[in-house]
Amino acid sequence: MDSARNKAAKRRYFEAFNEQDLDALDSLFSADYLLHMPDGTDFHGVESLKQMVSMTWSGLTNPRLRVEDMVAEGDRVATRWTMTAVHSGEFMGVAGSGKSLQMSGVIVDRFVEGRVVEAWDYFDMHGLLGQLDAGSES
Repeated sequence: MDSARNKAAKRRYFEAFNEQDLDALDSLFSADYLLHMPDGTDFHGVESLKQMVSMTWSGLTNPRLRVEDMVAEGDRVATRWTMTAVHSGEFMGVAGSGKSLQMSGVIVDRFVEGRVVEAWDYFDMHGLLGQLDAGSES
């Protein structure tokens, strides 16, 4: 039953992201949430996650996260996802280009009492940076 509840909570995150509903994150993530990024950077706390999500929304038009696959076992949920967006404003230090972006990844979330407490996100950072560079003028 916990696996089903955890998967539903993770799906709700994807919905909240697509609806640009920051307030929903408070009920889905623990206050001391810890996110491990592929480059070794860690984000601490749900407020840090909210800032990262807000920066994504400010630099990209109509960012959409889509669940491709989701598997749960015990306190973990693994989700393979795809994000599409238009690079309309500054994002990752690169001025908006108007180009369409697509990136995919896998995130593994650890849940306690229905909230995400820790996550490991793996995505193609190199490919994303290449798309951003391809959109900038030389």
